[in-house]
Amino acid sequence: MAGKSAKKTYDPLIMLSPVGLLPELESLARELYELACKGSKDIWPEMEGESFKDNDNLKARFLTAAHKGMNAAQQKIVEIIRSDVELTDSHHLLFRGIADAMGWQIIRQQLCHARTYYKEHRPINLKESNFDSVVYCVEEFTKQKPGSFSLISDLTSFIQVGDLLTVDSDGKLTLSEVKEGKKIMRFLSS
Repeated sequence: MAGKSAKKTYDPLIMLSPVGLLPELESLARELYELACKGSKDIWPEMEGESFKDNDNLKARFLTAAHKGMNAAQQKIVEIIRSDVELTDSHHLLFRGIADAMGWQIIRQQLCHARTYYKEHRPINLKESNFDSVVYCVEEFTKQKPGSFSLISDLTSFIQVGDLLTVDSDGKLTLSEVKEGKKIMRFLSS
């Protein structure tokens, strides 16, 4: 019968084998993790016994420091994607893992938000998207709103609505769609 694809045989040795990074990416993985997940480390001692509800200044300083680390991690990823480096499966695995970690932090590990942003689309090839326009918007937004962080949705595996998910130093989320370099804002309350 024409049009039917051949059925693949399930091989548990192949399907269940562990997936890991290439050894040469281990130091990059550690650096990206430190930036993305520990950007606010200097403020952690001040937070012991404190509540953000009672201390708006501490909350703003914490979020600003965390966002600075996330911005640095994302910028490093963008530089590698834009470079002449041939991206391997390990690169994609690493970049998506780091971007997903940042995304989960932004949405405060709320599965209901993740479900809203996920649309079951296949990941896109970053070199064939409007990546440059999105990166330009990230840079401009960061200049205009210091202390904020704009996550490029295409870097993640689960944020598939909009091009940018931005969080400011107050924790407010904004979802943005980028079209030909112009930014169209849609505000979502969270």
